[in-house]
Amino acid sequence: MNADNPEIAPGVGIVNDGEAIQILRAWIGNNDNKVSLWTLVIEKINDDLQRWDHSYPSIEGRNLVSQMVVGGRGWCMAQVQGMPKSIEDSIKKMIRKFVWGKKRNPVAEDTLLAPLTGGSRDIFNIKSRNNAINLMWAKNYLKTNKEHLQWAYFTDEIMVINVPKSEEGVSLNLRINPVMQSWCTTTRKDGKGNPKFLQDMMEAIKRYNIRLEAITLTWEALQEMPIW
Repeated sequence: MNADNPEIAPGVGIVNDGEAIQILRAWIGNNDNKVSLWTLVIEKINDDLQRWDHSYPSIEGRNLVSQMVVGGRGWCMAQVQGMPKSIEDSIKKMIRKFVWGKKRNPVAEDTLLAPLTGGSRDIFNIKSRNNAINLMWAKNYLKTNKEHLQWAYFTDEIMVINVPKSEEGVSLNLRINPVMQSWCTTTRKDGKGNPKFLQDMMEAIKRYNIRLEAITLTWEALQEMPIW
């Protein structure tokens, strides 16, 4: 802003640093508390589960309810916002407590989450759901040429700028895509690195070893690929 710009209208609110504003179901802000943004969602999930608990559903019914309530309440926000690890852990405990009610948990978590074979229960797995969301982000990000989405170009620039000191010797002009090239973007989680959804996406790419593979590549395709 400068003296030549018109004044901001009195009714226009400006979000302070550390605050967030909701736009199209996503909370946007600088240095905002990602965990606190989930408070309302957690409260609604807890209220819904308590209400269903009064109807004394069976274990199968409780599983269906947890998929409907937890999966439905948290899916949209997890898709656009990402889910902090502390929130994921809290939801896992809520699901486990709801499924078993007031009973003691006699079955290991891995058995509960496994498919319906050999005594397993196929309980809603919030961690796997979040991993699937991150993989879909990765799939869309890695589309190339005309299919490369607009947000992916911004993502490229963010990751190009945020690199560890070991990569600072690589010229900015040569950093194009950390998945298709050998340089890496930063993994720091102190608020000074990449946004959380990019961190989660890159962790999923690394965890599931996503990389470019082809039986053969045409010369034209090789010419369009970034060096090293």
